[in-house]
Amino acid sequence: MLDDVTYVCATGPEFLDVLDEVTDLYLDIRSSLDDNSSINTRESFVDRTTRQAGRDGFRGVLARVGGTLVGFAFGFPMPPGGWWAGQAEQPPPEILNAPKFAVIELDVAAPWRGRGIGRALHNKLLEDRPEPYAILTTPPGRPARAMYARWGWVPVGRARHAPDAPVMDQLVLALHSCSGS
Repeated sequence: MLDDVTYVCATGPEFLDVLDEVTDLYLDIRSSLDDNSSINTRESFVDRTTRQAGRDGFRGVLARVGGTLVGFAFGFPMPPGGWWAGQAEQPPPEILNAPKFAVIELDVAAPWRGRGIGRALHNKLLEDRPEPYAILTTPPGRPARAMYARWGWVPVGRARHAPDAPVMDQLVLALHSCSGS
């Protein structure tokens, strides 16, 4: 990990204060992925992120090097019974019926990948979460999918968040190990 990376946790209102900067980085990253779905436009990202940042329990984490935003992550709690919007296969009941923390975005600018920034964002986002599970969706076959597998995330189905969006793998991570006496 780099010593000169600064990580800042942000509430919803704090995250919205830097939404233009986050959006620019998001669009820059998406422009290299050959994914032209409607969910990857500026208007769509700003609209949904504004709504998500207003949810109770929203948490964001920003990674900066010398003041420049190089990565970010955010998510929010999902209540028991809550699951992804759009066409989504249901997970096992023990996951569906539990509270979950939905990781919505985890993004690092290409020049900064492979330096531990993504892992640090991931860990800070999920640090001290009370929910027993974290969930996310990611495109199959991309490097991020393999990264999540290395970090212990396991598949629980597929989802398509919008009609023109790609089919995504739904992943889950148990946040708490069993405790016993």
